[in-house]
Amino acid sequence: MTLNMRNGTGQRVPKGSAIRHLIHQDLGHVFLLAQANSVDSMPCAGLADEDIEIGNYGRIAISGAVRLFNCAHLRVCEPAYVSAETPGALTSTPTGGPNLVQQVGVVLSNDPVTGSVELSIHEPTKK
Repeated sequence: MTLNMRNGTGQRVPKGSAIRHLIHQDLGHVFLLAQANSVDSMPCAGLADEDIEIGNYGRIAISGAVRLFNCAHLRVCEPAYVSAETPGALTSTPTGGPNLVQQVGVVLSNDPVTGSVELSIHEPTKK
């Protein structure tokens, strides 16, 4: 399942980016990039299901799988988490310390072109 939301990040968002949902008073439903370093930049609501240009609307996957994007840095059959280091990025290592931990899915393929993640979005927790 996907939702159509506006890119409010001020930058081009690549497919597979971790997205948080925001309701803006004037703009309606927009999204920003999720990052596990602060409660203000979480929770992740889904992954970008296509490249989305600045200010444009695009599909955000909230269930199912996101396919055909670079997952080379992730490990197959292991969880994918929201990164605390880079906004919108995914990691195979849960963040620790003062950061939040949020699993968003399981890596089906870690190919740099045909990578895929099956979504299973969990609530963020403190580790």
